[in-house]
Amino acid sequence: MSKWIVESNKIDRFIFLIGRLPVDERSLDEGSRSGAEDEHQPFGVPGRPDSAPILARSLAFSLRSEDAMPSRIPLDPKLPKAFDATPNEERSKAELDQWWDRPYGLTRPDGRIEIRCLNGGAWDRSTHLGIADDYDAACVLAEAKQAEWVRFREQPRTCLDEGRVTVIRQPQRPDEGMLELASFATAEAATEYLRANFPEPSSSR
Repeated sequence: MSKWIVESNKIDRFIFLIGRLPVDERSLDEGSRSGAEDEHQPFGVPGRPDSAPILARSLAFSLRSEDAMPSRIPLDPKLPKAFDATPNEERSKAELDQWWDRPYGLTRPDGRIEIRCLNGGAWDRSTHLGIADDYDAACVLAEAKQAEWVRFREQPRTCLDEGRVTVIRQPQRPDEGMLELASFATAEAATEYLRANFPEPSSSR
């Protein structure tokens, strides 16, 4: 069954292409539940009970250091053949696993770095995220722009489905299905559901 999405959105320089797509109806409460973990599991070096605080502090420092530094993006990677001329739904799982939502940089003739990412911003090619003066700046820009795009892409949309208004989330990868969140008899009810469950972030001034 196909459904028409009737709401389009745009952010920054991105336009999310919305059209007729098959819906994989899944409930929000689906998913696996893992067993409860033992909160009192010892943390340290075997035979060294006094090592737990040291390792805990080291781990905390490591996590703080990683949080302070943006992810290092590949620079001038070897891309698959026809990478920027292939419909996203025709890409292999291996290609998607390696490149989907993973920004990379391309060195321009003037030494600056163009940041691109295969993320659905275009239907058959990678998306231009921006240009930076050096590698460190490129990593910062890539992290910020990709996070901004993912937040937009994850936002629920409404579509008209046989007289009802359905709230859906777009597929986050070309090999995933659309997620149906709720269905309502009127657009007003769907809007109220979105306001209650997915409020837009307030702008700080």
